[in-house]
Amino acid sequence: MDGELSGQVVIVTGAGRGIGRAVAAELAAAGARLVLVARTRADLALAAQEIGGDRATVVAGDVTDEATAAAAVARAQEWGGRLDALVNNAGIGWHGPTHEMSVDAWRRLMEVNLTGVFLFTRAALPVMLAQRRGHIVNIASGAGRLGMAENAAYSTSKFGLIGFTESVGLEVRGRGVKVSVVEPGSVQTRFSESTARRDWALRPEDVAGVVRAVLATGPNVWIREAFVTPLQVPRA
Repeated sequence: MDGELSGQVVIVTGAGRGIGRAVAAELAAAGARLVLVARTRADLALAAQEIGGDRATVVAGDVTDEATAAAAVARAQEWGGRLDALVNNAGIGWHGPTHEMSVDAWRRLMEVNLTGVFLFTRAALPVMLAQRRGHIVNIASGAGRLGMAENAAYSTSKFGLIGFTESVGLEVRGRGVKVSVVEPGSVQTRFSESTARRDWALRPEDVAGVVRAVLATGPNVWIREAFVTPLQVPRA
């Protein structure tokens, strides 16, 4: 399959559903080969089947586990012979009054939304730096720009993810590696059942198209941050 990402090998986390699954399909359409990562094997199998052929392989595991990150990077190198990009998409949310959130829920959210990104970035960077090429795209949120009532933990994690992206990007910018962040507004996914019913919201495919465009930039072009919002406004 020819395309602007032809021959590239890309890891996508949270690839079993929602934005991650749409990103995987979009990048495959652009010619990439995908290493799909998620916890649920059934979701991964369906995502790989949709891509078809030998264009996808799967790694089932939790992004908060160092072994999962190491396995994904190893699979990319063994199966694809290279590692061109990593899309850190896996994330979870929690909605409700902050004083009602348990410590365990807080820790789990931070582990998935921040520590997972750190682990996969740490695993991928040595390969990319040795190649002197590579691109990491982190999926944050508009909630990482503006706090949201009853979403304090989620907003905190996404503010942190934007800061992590900016910092790591500056560390490696002179060594052939780019680090970018995509910040979608409201998206129609099962992540938020209320948003899933809003026909004005972005679709997962809209976000996937932005990720594809970010990854397809030339070697001297670095899109550091892409803030993506629906053109339509909510109806009263």
